[in-house]
Amino acid sequence: MMDVHCYQYLIGKDVGLEKLDGVPGLTKVDGAKVMQAQFGSVTVLVFETGEVRAFIRSSGIEKLKNALPAAGVKIMGLLQAIKAKGVEFDENAVLAAGKPMAFDYLAVKGVRPELEEVVNLDALRELVYAPYSIMPEFQLERNAVQGGENEGRKLAQGKQDKEELNSAIVKYLRDEKLGIGKVGSKADESGQSQYEIQVFTVHESAFAAGMPVVNKALCNFIRGVVRGAYVAFMELENIEVKESHCWGLGDTYCEFEMRVTPM
Repeated sequence: MMDVHCYQYLIGKDVGLEKLDGVPGLTKVDGAKVMQAQFGSVTVLVFETGEVRAFIRSSGIEKLKNALPAAGVKIMGLLQAIKAKGVEFDENAVLAAGKPMAFDYLAVKGVRPELEEVVNLDALRELVYAPYSIMPEFQLERNAVQGGENEGRKLAQGKQDKEELNSAIVKYLRDEKLGIGKVGSKADESGQSQYEIQVFTVHESAFAAGMPVVNKALCNFIRGVVRGAYVAFMELENIEVKESHCWGLGDTYCEFEMRVTPM
């Protein structure tokens, strides 16, 4: 069982995000059925289903509990603004019932506007997360990465250049309903590598979309796919892929950085 680092408030009914346009401080998140507000250090996500989450990025539950009294006034104002848009509920009861979010991988539905109905997330997440109760996390993560690397190595076969390889990775993720990806690049400012860093941004990850904040990246299989593809393509083993953004870290998308490390 993973530790959870966010508070959950349940309005109890769909809010209809299109109704919430114009609510001060609330902005739509691209690629997800969710809106976001920032109250000091506390980030708040409002889901179409009526779920509201509050958390502090890269921080534990105790720091969040200390920050919530001050942020609670803002959260109450947000709930009142949602109610004013025609969503009937008792905002005082919702705020009073807020509690640390219980981590139940089967209860967390994916936030996947395009891919939601074309992959069985319950079965996939049962396979990925159920073993956390009986096996060490490092071993589970390594197993997932290795499975992804096996798939990635296949993608590299016959590819003539980096652009063709990147396209194959993005197509694989889409075809297998694992996520919607795009690729960019940036210079390695550390000066340790002659190669550009490849940046894979993935929306609607089957492993993470909609998951609670657990202060760790969750998409180890996709990370493995990228690494395996580049290891085989470049015929190098000194390749590192880091998931720098993830729903599990408090983001609303996932992002992977591939870099060639010094030998």
